[in-house]
Amino acid sequence: MSINFNSISDSKIDADVRNNNFAILQIAHGKVIPEYASAYSLRCHTLINRLERKLISVGGSILKDERSGYSEQYRSLLLTGSAFIKGDRSLEIYISRKKYLRKKYIKRLMQLVESSQIIIFEGPWQYPIVKDALNGKFIVYDAHNVEYVLRKGNRFQEESKKIEGDLLKRANIVLSVTKRDIKNFIEIYAVDENKLYYVPHEIRAEQGEWRGNDSNSIVFIGSAYAPNYAALKRIEEIAYRYKEFRFEIIGSVKPARGSKMKNIVYHGVIDDAKKNKIMNGCFLALNPVTEGSGRNLKMIDYLAHGLPIISTPIGTRGLEAFDITESIIVSDPDKFGEAIEKLSNDRDKVIKMSLKAKELYKKILESEKGEVPDEIILRMYNAMDGKLEKAD
Repeated sequence: MSINFNSISDSKIDADVRNNNFAILQIAHGKVIPEYASAYSLRCHTLINRLERKLISVGGSILKDERSGYSEQYRSLLLTGSAFIKGDRSLEIYISRKKYLRKKYIKRLMQLVESSQIIIFEGPWQYPIVKDALNGKFIVYDAHNVEYVLRKGNRFQEESKKIEGDLLKRANIVLSVTKRDIKNFIEIYAVDENKLYYVPHEIRAEQGEWRGNDSNSIVFIGSAYAPNYAALKRIEEIAYRYKEFRFEIIGSVKPARGSKMKNIVYHGVIDDAKKNKIMNGCFLALNPVTEGSGRNLKMIDYLAHGLPIISTPIGTRGLEAFDITESIIVSDPDKFGEAIEKLSNDRDKVIKMSLKAKELYKKILESEKGEVPDEIILRMYNAMDGKLEKAD
């Protein structure tokens, strides 16, 4: 089935297209309601801004099936519980194998795939489930990471490579959050660079004024995601040694057995107003992650709030094109405690780093203006007119 988009220009989506009568479906995993549940969720919601779509997700910390606007998320307690016990990022692998997924979810997923013409995969994991139903569909892979690289040393690395490679081969276009990931896709999978597009995380405007110079509060943002759990353990070790600091943890990441440490506060998933209030009152932000791919959206959030940052080298991925030396201290995670104490004792430096963080944020905001995904998808969809019916 072809649709006439000849009225679409590269810089404008006309009103009739905003009210499209064709179906766009995003297939995700994990919690996507509310939209600020995690950086992953936020990416799913902000990727498409001008077009009607459906977003369906399964697994993760979801206790009941829920719908909100264009979003649907389905619980799978057996899947989530088993993946938590097994570890090794097994949640995504179980999803790809269709293990522990309820018939209700599979039925709804297949209904939406059948009735949609543009399918966006927010991660490759459900591609094996629906690949036989994709003939004639326009396929977009919104790659949050390079999954093969992310799973280095993991027992599922080769299986992940096959799943990711199959989707990369089938996708009509691939959206990547970092230029490093684009390079990896070309080098590892020999992906045609003509179908690769650099689409970084949407950067939201800054909120409020930083007032943390006299504070002893430190913030970390993290969702329920393996690298963030490892980072949280490092923060707990620091908090135990440096009890004069208060650690504000925002997001769904929490210790498995709870915490009795009085200088760590777990706020959970909160709205932007509360998050801004907490972040503006901190003197420092941490990013002690030691694994991952793609850019950490938390880093942009920290900079937008004018927060000096202490980060591991891998935590700064996606910022290679910018001079971060005056706003971010790059440190080995074992030396975070000493770096925090040293910076806390030099409040003049804290103020200077805050000003430089704001400047860096504005540079990033300016440099990453460009085409919006809506326009890329529609332009390339139109270019495929007449060819989609022959797609395998």
